[in-house]
Amino acid sequence: MTGFTIRISGPLLYIIWAILFIFAYWAYEDAKRRYRRSGPAALWALLIVIASIFVIPGIILLLLYLALRPPMPVGKVEEKPQVRVVKEEMSINSMYDKLLSVYATVYSMRARDVLEKEIEERIKKEGISREEAIRRIYKEKVGS
Repeated sequence: MTGFTIRISGPLLYIIWAILFIFAYWAYEDAKRRYRRSGPAALWALLIVIASIFVIPGIILLLLYLALRPPMPVGKVEEKPQVRVVKEEMSINSMYDKLLSVYATVYSMRARDVLEKEIEERIKKEGISREEAIRRIYKEKVGS
């Protein structure tokens, strides 16, 4: 006799398989918490499930996972900084150009004349500067 063989069969084998599957699920959840993503966790669980067909390697892999798993993160979790989009103030010229293109879709060739007339009416009626009139019309027509 040169080899050493352990024979596990019958109900005991199914019990050991069930225990290994439970440990595989536990290893998956534990690794997901520790690695903070499911890639490595799924790999460990898959290895344990595949190796549980051969009971001894499954137990060895489970023990290997327990020995090699990273420590649980302690302290405050670093959050990724949120990117804030800051709208830049548009220049009067760009507002005027945008208004002109909006008016061009409606008034075609007369767009510039209609826009200039509306600006002049605002200046006379409200007593504001040309820039302020363009801002107010832009806010009404474009809405930004």
